[in-house]
Amino acid sequence: MELTPAITLQELAQVDVNRLPPQARVIIRLIGIEDAWALLSHFGGKDINIPMGKRPGTLLYQAIPEASAAALINAFAGKRLALPTTDKIVRQIRDHRIHHAKAQGETTRALARRFHLTRRSIILICTRMDAEQPVKKVFKHA
Repeated sequence: MELTPAITLQELAQVDVNRLPPQARVIIRLIGIEDAWALLSHFGGKDINIPMGKRPGTLLYQAIPEASAAALINAFAGKRLALPTTDKIVRQIRDHRIHHAKAQGETTRALARRFHLTRRSIILICTRMDAEQPVKKVFKHA
């Protein structure tokens, strides 16, 4: 699944890491969401071999900065790492975009067309997102 326009760093920062697969959470905690996004966008859904030591010419170093590659090597040297796909991240960002557009007054029908979903799916996404929003305090304590 791809989103248009492209995902921004600000949107990546809003991703709820706790709703991602365990392997993605570990990688994000090691190298951060931006570099994890780059790695998973490049290799997601595949197994990669983590080198035993620093090897700047490898695919790992081509996908992410040297410091992040070094962090992965320190944690997983010599192991085969199964990388999750980016679909859970993309879905969270898509849902945020839908919820924001709906709050700005875009119709359910227009959102369904734009995101290639059913109107019912748009309603369910917005209902879920509304329920996840923090509840504003209505009453003041005396």
